[in-house]
Amino acid sequence: VSFKDFENANDTQMGGYVQAGTSFGAVSAAVIAGMTMDGFMADNDFGTHMIGNGNNSPITWVSQIGTGGDTVFGVLALGFSPAANLALNAYLTYAAVDNFANLIEISGGGVYTISDGAALTFAAGAVIPSDEGGLNGYDDTAIGAYMKLEVKY
Repeated sequence: VSFKDFENANDTQMGGYVQAGTSFGAVSAAVIAGMTMDGFMADNDFGTHMIGNGNNSPITWVSQIGTGGDTVFGVLALGFSPAANLALNAYLTYAAVDNFANLIEISGGGVYTISDGAALTFAAGAVIPSDEGGLNGYDDTAIGAYMKLEVKY
């Protein structure tokens, strides 16, 4: 749980989450539940492919969890590593955002390590707003996909 208390603010900003997870060999699963209140926004590195995680995902639709008002969210995260050089993930996310819409995200992606210093990262997903008006006036489903080849030497 995190709190931000500003001298001239009417409310104390706060947010937090709990996570429980387990793994079964090559398969992992986690359940995450959290909230933001009174203007608190999660860090840009926290989130899934399309909700939050604005620093790391070029297809993010909401760059920070908490953007748009008080937010309550839940995530079912699954991971699968069928080989030492391949890691896959999938997310089913629900976010209720005060000033916008209720959002459902279905996404997946992974990282394929080609060699030391070379990796192929990929992801695809959809965010479905459940209320009229949607987020930022968009009420249609947002779909995104990307693939990135990263070479380090």
